[in-house]
Amino acid sequence: MDFAKSRTFVGRGSSSAGRASASQAEGRGFETRLPLNGAICTMYRWFGCAALGMAFLWGQALEVTYKVEVTTVAGSGRVGYKSGPALEAALNRPNGIVVDKAGNVYFSDDNNHCVRKVTTDGRVVLVAGQPRVAGFEDGDREEATFNSPHGLTLDPQGNLYVCDYFNHAIRKISPSGTVSTLAGGGGGGFQDGNGETARFLFPIAILRDSRGNLWVLDGGNHALRKITPQGRVLTVAGNGSPGYKNGLGRTAQFNSPVGLAIDRDDNLYVVDAGNRCIRKVTPQGEVSTFVELNFRGWTIRGELSGGLSFATSGGGHGGGVAVDPDGNLYIADGGRHIVYQINAAERTVEILAGTGRPGWIDGNGKYARFYEPVEICLGEKPNVFYVCDYRNAAIRRITIEKLEKYKKPQPVDTPKVEAPKTIALHVRVLSEENGQPLPGVVIKASPAQAPFPLTTNARGEARAELPIGPSTFTLSAEKEGFSPTQRVISVKDAPQEVEIRLKPIKPTPKPFYVRVIDENTKAPIAQAQVRLLNGTTLHQAGTTSAAGEYTPTLVGTYEIEVTKEGYFPFAERVNVRPGDSLVVFLKPAVMGALLRETRIYFKPTSPELDPSSYPALDRIAEFLQKNPNVRLRIHGHTDIGDPDPRHNQRLSEERAINVRAYLIRKGISPDRLEAVGHGNTQPIADNSTPEGRALNRRVEFEVIP
Repeated sequence: MDFAKSRTFVGRGSSSAGRASASQAEGRGFETRLPLNGAICTMYRWFGCAALGMAFLWGQALEVTYKVEVTTVAGSGRVGYKSGPALEAALNRPNGIVVDKAGNVYFSDDNNHCVRKVTTDGRVVLVAGQPRVAGFEDGDREEATFNSPHGLTLDPQGNLYVCDYFNHAIRKISPSGTVSTLAGGGGGGFQDGNGETARFLFPIAILRDSRGNLWVLDGGNHALRKITPQGRVLTVAGNGSPGYKNGLGRTAQFNSPVGLAIDRDDNLYVVDAGNRCIRKVTPQGEVSTFVELNFRGWTIRGELSGGLSFATSGGGHGGGVAVDPDGNLYIADGGRHIVYQINAAERTVEILAGTGRPGWIDGNGKYARFYEPVEICLGEKPNVFYVCDYRNAAIRRITIEKLEKYKKPQPVDTPKVEAPKTIALHVRVLSEENGQPLPGVVIKASPAQAPFPLTTNARGEARAELPIGPSTFTLSAEKEGFSPTQRVISVKDAPQEVEIRLKPIKPTPKPFYVRVIDENTKAPIAQAQVRLLNGTTLHQAGTTSAAGEYTPTLVGTYEIEVTKEGYFPFAERVNVRPGDSLVVFLKPAVMGALLRETRIYFKPTSPELDPSSYPALDRIAEFLQKNPNVRLRIHGHTDIGDPDPRHNQRLSEERAINVRAYLIRKGISPDRLEAVGHGNTQPIADNSTPEGRALNRRVEFEVIP
């Protein structure tokens, strides 16, 4: 059995969890609590007795070890849809997970648009949804449709609740498989209310508290929402805009939250990906920062090159979080391909499983590999966790196994041997850049001798006892991400204080890249045209690779345009910075497809086009020129507008007609264009706010026969 490095602790009447009383020690012993190592942690339990208020330890030492083991629960490695024996099944990007008390594992199969289950006898079966069919229909089992289901949770009655991501809805699946819409589903937006009157925008995670409330992480609105047992949706924290602010209710702000967990006191923990931290939210809605995910000043246990700092994947995946009964957090880090435990009380992080490199390896946690683990949940036992391994299209299980064995006690009459006299060596390692202490630095000696190698602690310190007498040797200090340094040490007969400074190696910045994906199939799109512009000036252009990626070499703020024959065009103003990325979902221009364009502007209460609309209209004209067989119906919409509905109807029609006329002037044949107006009868947002009215003033382009 291949164990990682172990640690030994000897109990002496107290522990990190609290002090043992004499009555606790008497005849029974006690156990020291300590965090888990990536593969193995070791501690000793001593049995003793108490007399006259003093505990005398005696007897045998019991060695207790914890081994972290990773196994595959479901998935064959083939991306697709296939049920049956779990290890022969085909999955397609599992993205949400929950386990019932019996051990059945429910997961949302994102790109198959359905919810599935791994039964306790090792089979993958369908729970609800039409496999590989995206849609929005209620009904029984396969009659129902979802569109990219994400987060899942269960209630005590066995009802399953689903974040239906692209339908902007929360769906409910009864134990018999009947699917209904609990809240949302009327299009994206940000609105409280009952049932379908409420609006979400890309809900990503969901949990249930002890009072029966459902908590929804509303990713697109950067908010935490609550659905009461009566079915009313309330915004508990966040205000719809990205930002970073602690506080109560809507005064707080998140930035692209991705993960949600709840403890036994109903406190919630939000993985705030854009702000690189975990936020704590009380049941009353008070938001505070719980953990900064750069872990500065923390003790990192386990092996990982380059240190540890939370990251989502290039596609924005990862960041699932779970809480164990002791309040420790467990993170599925999709960008680093690892799973780790956060003990906030002790400021320690344990890398449980994964090497930091993508792959698929089961076994000892130290050597196991994942490929974008995105979600994690506590299993049917407190030492079992389940992980959605997104790119491997698999469900993985992490088990923490406890092993015990007795060690032979030392005879009580063993004569004492006087230790040789030694000289204390104290080494302190700092960063040359900022003078901060460096933990985890490996210090070796040449020529090799005991007790080297040493490893610095959280304060950047390492201590050793050296034999007395003149000697000279070389110390070398090494840490990933720093240039190694050597120091020659001459030891005589006085304590030695040594300070070593390591120079950081500047990492090569990762390039900015654009990833282009089919909105329906989520497949990468090759040979898509990507252009970077400032105004009408083209600065750089290229095409996407077979993986759907393009890497510009420029840095700065540009309008990024993406076009591909058979797809509606895309354009967005982006700050291009090394290490960032832009994921573009191109909408196929198939029959009935609708492109919603809110960047076409008109003069106030007028059908006259504003010149700022010309770039958006020019992209539509270019799209029609490259797709000569496509015909479009232009839909005009107004906001609340005039009290007279006839005025709104006439204004929306005239605006649609003017858009049509502009495209005709650009060389598009009139018989390829139709224009209709709808007034303010089809709002997609709340007309009582300026933001909502801006969304409702829009032009839509529909592909028609």
